[in-house]
Formats: sequence, C-alpha cells, structure tokens
Amino acid sequence: MHQIEQLNSGFLESDVIDYVNFEFSIITNYRIIIFFRCPLTQNVEKAIKFARSLNKKVLFDIDDLIFDIKYTNLIPYIKNLSPDKKKQYDDYVNSIGKTLKLCDQAITTTDALAIKLKNYVSNIFINHNVASDEMWKLSEKALMKKVNRTNSDNIIIGYFSVSLYHNSDIEIIKKALIKILKEFKNAKLFLIGEFEINEFLEEFSSQIINKTYIDWKELIEIISNFEIKIIPLEYNIFNEVKSENRWVEAALVKVPTIASNIGEFTKVINQNETGILCNNSNDWYISLKTLINNEEMRKYIGENAYNFCKKNYNSIYVGSQFANYINSIANKHIGFFIPCLLNSGGMYVILKHACILTDRGWDVDLILPNSNINLYEFQHYKFNIINLNNTLISSQYDVIVATLYTTIYTTLSYYKTKKHVYLVQNYETDFNSYGNYFRTIAEKTYSIPFNVEYITISKWCQNWLFEKYKKKSKYAPNGIDVSEFKSHKRDLKNKKIRILIEVIVIHITKMLMKALKYWKLLIKINTKYGI
Repeated sequence: MHQIEQLNSGFLESDVIDYVNFEFSIITNYRIIIFFRCPLTQNVEKAIKFARSLNKKVLFDIDDLIFDIKYTNLIPYIKNLSPDKKKQYDDYVNSIGKTLKLCDQAITTTDALAIKLKNYVSNIFINHNVASDEMWKLSEKALMKKVNRTNSDNIIIGYFSVSLYHNSDIEIIKKALIKILKEFKNAKLFLIGEFEINEFLEEFSSQIINKTYIDWKELIEIISNFEIKIIPLEYNIFNEVKSENRWVEAALVKVPTIASNIGEFTKVINQNETGILCNNSNDWYISLKTLINNEEMRKYIGENAYNFCKKNYNSIYVGSQFANYINSIANKHIGFFIPCLLNSGGMYVILKHACILTDRGWDVDLILPNSNINLYEFQHYKFNIINLNNTLISSQYDVIVATLYTTIYTTLSYYKTKKHVYLVQNYETDFNSYGNYFRTIAEKTYSIPFNVEYITISKWCQNWLFEKYKKKSKYAPNGIDVSEFKSHKRDLKNKKIRILIEVIVIHITKMLMKALKYWKLLIKINTKYGI
C-alpha cells in the first residue's frame, strides 16, 4: 500500500489484487504487473505468459530471502520444524523462487538483498521501505500526546519481534538486559511479539510488559511512549538484508534507537547522531546505560532521526523516484480510438498498424465507444480491446490515435498522453450527405488548432491536407506481406493461361475504357496462344 501511495504521488495509478482467486484476464487492464512474494500457481503462471504476449512488463517484489531454501535453511527455527512442516515450508519458498525467475525484473528494499537477487534476475530496483502519509499523521498525533504527557521516572525500553524466527536475536542482548534491569529498577522492558524466554520473563515480571500482537495504528502511539527502542539482530545473512523500517518507526516519534551494527542500520544510523550501533553485549550494556542516564542525549538522537526521516522516508516525498523507474521500464503504450470492429479496408489498415507495433514491442490498446467484443475473441491480434461503456481509462499513453472523425474529439479530451495523432485515410466530410450536421463535424477535424500530428496512408490525402488546410502530415504507405504471395514456375506451353483482372474505378466511363483495353489485350493473347 505504501508503494501504491508512492506511485500515485508520481502520477501513476495502481491496484492491489489477491493472487489466490484473481482472473488472469484482468491483466489486460494494466501496463505493469508486480507480483509481491507470490508463489507460482496455475493462475499466476497464466497471468505472466498472458502479460508477456501483450508486451506488458512483469516484475517481482520481495523484501526478504524467502525465494531460495539455501537461505531459509539457515534459520534455526526452520531447521527445527517437523519433516512435514519443513517440506511444506520449503515447497512454499521454492514456489516463490519459480515466480521470481519468470519475471523480467525485481524490486526490493535493501542493497544487500539486491545483490542476492541478481543471481535470479538481472535488473533490480531498490525501493527503500518508507512511512506512509497516514503513519506520519498518526505519528504527529502521538507526538502531541507525548508533549502533554506527565513526566515519569520510568524508562521504557521497547523491543518488537515480528515472529519466533527472531528469538535468537534477543539472546545476544539478554545478558546486557539482565544487568540493566537489575541496576535500574525504574527501567521497564516492553516486548511486542512472541518469545520463548520464559525464565527471563518470570525473573523480571514486574519490569516486563509483553504484548503478542498490536495493530499498526496503535503501535505508533505505543512506540512514542518508549524512551529507547532496541533492535538487536543476530549476525547472519538473513539479518544483513533486513530493511531499516524498525528504525524509521521509532524516528517518526522521536525515539532514539540502539541497533546491531548490521545491514541497512549501518547506512542510516550516524553513531550518536541518529542512533547508536552495537557490536557486542558490552556495547549494548554501555549504550543502554548511557541513554538511561542522559535524557538530553535521548532527545538529541530522537530529534536528529526524526528530521532525517522527514526528508527521506515519506512515501509522498519520494514517490516520484519509484514512479520514474516504473515509467522508464514500461514498454511504449499506444491507444487506437476506433469507431467499431467491423470488417472494412480502413479497419484492416488500423489493425495492421496495431500488429506492426505489437510485433515491435509496443503495448497496444484498441479503444471502442461501445462493444461487447473482448480480447479473447480476437486473441490472434495480440492486443487489448477496451470498451469505454464499462471502462474508465486512467493509464498513461505515449501516443493516442484518432482513426475516424467521430473519434478525434474523444481522443483530444484524454490528457494523459505525450502525443495526439490523427490517422487520415479519406476525405470523411463526404461520408455524409448534404445538410447532415456530421459534415461539419468531420470538416472541423482537418483544422484542429491544437498540437495534433496528422498521419496518412496515401499521397493524395497528404496533398489535400496541406493544400487546403495547411496541415503537414507524415506518410505511412500501405504494403503487402510478401510471405503470403508464393510464386512457382508456370508451364505456358502445355497449360491454359489464367488471367486475373481487377478493375477499381470511380466513374462508369473509366470502367468502360479500362474494360475495352483489357478486351483488346485478351484478343491479342487469344490469337497468339490459341486459347
């Protein structure tokens, strides 16, 4: 949801869809498809193949090392699972890895994780975990309460564990915490999560508060009550790739953080300025004791961390960076506004142009004012068909093309495009009889004063567009698919000659003159070969 907020602030719209029950055909509604930690299901695999057939980019988004069992096998908790549960978990991880390998690129949250992912996909974008605008709002509200709160002699040290996987993390500071809790009776340890440290909890039960689960909206206010937040992490490959989001949560409410000297914390924590980094149990004891005794230092570090986060960790402030990346990797996008899908010469030209662009990697939409036709009836065209009667277009286009005078006004109202193009195949004013209002509607399209680029398929159209309306146009000549015309050697001596005559005329006089010439030619052929 934070990434959606980022994209929205960068002028891109997006949705969230549950991968379990979605119809893979919904892929037609989007330009970029991002699978977040999705295992490979039949639907997911269909969606990826279908998206690729429509020239849509497919990305994988992951913020942890749960895409290869060679990493998850290093977690002590996973190692100790029963054989059945271990197999079930490994299958899940392997399935995530399969989806990852099918995607074009990946998005992740840390530099260390990006390095690991490069063994599976070549292109990685790092989008750091940031706080949403709602989180900032709740944090500012919590800070106001903090200002008005009655001072207490208690020093609350907060620790948040997301799962039992992290039980080994608290072990590295257990000795330091025991010394602190014994030395400072006013020190309170606030634990959030699940822990297997019963003896420790019982010994200091009067100084420990343990909550197994707290809603994230409530969590912000609870963190604001901490004097110190601790983030102990065991030195392993899993924690090296962890993001700095737990430090961010504390910084939002001006709470100083003490963290293990590992991963992203080493990049965002400037020692004794925006936090404190620790390497061993003794560092933890000294750092905790220092902050417990020094209120001014707690405020100084908390304020610095807050100011740094305010500039660099707001989803809206940094949204354009993520949006720019998405725009940079998207295939070119073109929409042909067409009046119908009836079989005609003009329609065939449009479809041919659409096919040419699709074959060259463009993401192509055919946009109709009203149609019950869907893509699956026209799959051989390899592009998407949009019905404006039941679809609201919010996508961006590189090019929007009007293909008949009745479509130009709709295309001009669509502003999310870099270029408007009008494909002129005929003088459409004369499509209507005298006195018909649509003659005026059609005629006006050749004198558009806005920035519209004219394209035509014939020299005669190009000539009258310039001579009569002073509109320069690009010439895109029609052609034939030579692979469809197969030649073979003829035996003119032993077989009759067959001649195909195509006569395309405007006036009956021209038709008769051409017919007479062909008749004379036939007489000569008949005389020569005795047909």
